[in-house]
Amino acid sequence: MLKKTNKRILSMTMAFVMAGSCVLGALAEPTDSQAAKKPKLKTKSVSLFEGKKKTIQITGKRKRPSIPLRLPTKRSR
Repeated sequence: MLKKTNKRILSMTMAFVMAGSCVLGALAEPTDSQAAKKPKLKTKSVSLFEGKKKTIQITGKRKRPSIPLRLPTKRSR
């Protein structure tokens, strides 16, 4: 008789623990504020003279890579 009671208590406890973990798992999903932001260019437009260069930075990433832009010098014709 004691074995049946212990088994029933153990099964009920495990059922409550599993149900609680499902509920807490559903509440722990990331929200919009925690989601990663979309990468964007830091500068919207670039004006360059010939022979000059400008680096454009990308925001919204962990590493901030830079993209160098170069305008070639004018060649004699």
